Amino acid sequence: MTTAIAAHNAVDKDAADGHDDLLLAVAKMNTVARRGDTVVVESRPPWRLTDEEIVRAAVAVIFVALVTVIGVAAGAILTMA
Repeated sequence: MTTAIAAHNAVDKDAADGHDDLLLAVAKMNTVARRGDTVVVESRPPWRLTDEEIVRAAVAVIFVALVTVIGVAAGAILTMA
């Protein structure tokens, strides 16, 4: 396995090499430093709900609440007998 450093020279990683941590730290610093040359692409604005979707969601919530209330009322009436 090789690690690239500032001059783009490949340095062979050897288990006997005691400077692996130093080489990896230098390589990591070089990769972070090179990010300054890049341009950040603008991200798209977050997805927005349309008015129609908001109305549909509100109607669905109201419908579910109404069915729940009717179900609880029907259960109460049936258990009173």
